[in-house]
Amino acid sequence: MHTFFLNSASVAAQCSSSVEIYIVVKQLVEALDYIKPALSKKRAELLFDSSLETNCLLAGQEFSASIARVKSIDADLVKKWYLYTRNHSISVQSDLMVSLSKADGSSDSPLNIPSALVGKEFCWISFGSCLLGESPHILIKSAGASFTNTNAFNQATLAGTLPTYQSSDWT
Repeated sequence: MHTFFLNSASVAAQCSSSVEIYIVVKQLVEALDYIKPALSKKRAELLFDSSLETNCLLAGQEFSASIARVKSIDADLVKKWYLYTRNHSISVQSDLMVSLSKADGSSDSPLNIPSALVGKEFCWISFGSCLLGESPHILIKSAGASFTNTNAFNQATLAGTLPTYQSSDWT
């Protein structure tokens, strides 16, 4: 089973307008659309920590208010966001402080994650338009241990994290 975790550290006041919020949320929802069949058949799990919603996409504005701004552009996109985060995800509590950075060690950022994820193979799904969110790999450091996980921020980067199968040449 594949595990995906919505990365709250990627919500970093990176947008400056409703259109930018729309683009970032649209990319993320398209990535979630890509894994929806696996989520529906319980072949994958999406972990969501509601503390993500305490961060800001637009400086000085609550997350929910930023999402509401998208409603005037594409109400269906907002519905999909809430369907994924409320109906297709598993709610988790983040109880372990870790340090996140791009695989090269830059862009160090503290974050709480569920302790059950430490050392487990999973894929981060991040909001784009920030350095950490668009990094292909994220380095996670916790109490002397460190490990790297893949990161995706849109459908194309998410597709690259999943196994691919090639047809055989048997005739």
